Amino acid sequence: MPRLLQGWLINIENPLSHRQLQNLKHFLGHLRARLHSAVPHSEVIWYDAVTTRGRLHWQNGLTPLNEPFFDLCDGLFTNYAWQQDTPRRAAAAAGGRATDVYFGFDVFGRGTFGGGGLGVTNALTAITKAGVSAALFAPGWTLECHERSEFEAVQELWWRRVREPRSTAWGFA
Repeated sequence: MPRLLQGWLINIENPLSHRQLQNLKHFLGHLRARLHSAVPHSEVIWYDAVTTRGRLHWQNGLTPLNEPFFDLCDGLFTNYAWQQDTPRRAAAAAGGRATDVYFGFDVFGRGTFGGGGLGVTNALTAITKAGVSAALFAPGWTLECHERSEFEAVQELWWRRVREPRSTAWGFA
């Protein structure tokens, strides 16, 4: 059986004109409808970069400036520079779609809450407590920033820390 595309991450990181925004909204609706009809349970995820005003301005959460894109898609992948309380506010704004908001965590730690790397537990705890989802960016950090001889140990430790907040929140600790 051939594997089907499971979805699209739409990441536009440049300013857009009013006309381009209108075309983009049409495109997102069309893409989502066609994808859902072709592949049940597929998803179109919007990356938090361009606002409804066409500006390149990361919101680092769900805000009125990116919510219309969220409404046209199956989810929102936020930028990484959010604060501890941002997931809770996003969950409230998303209502019944809180788990469709994926809070970005840059494993390299470039401006990410918790500092990246093994600080993933701090970020995932805030995400889990708020009831939103996580989007882990660049887990290759475990190989790229450590000696090969340390890779397996660091990799295991990192993934153990990824599992910790989830298992505690779900009563599996």
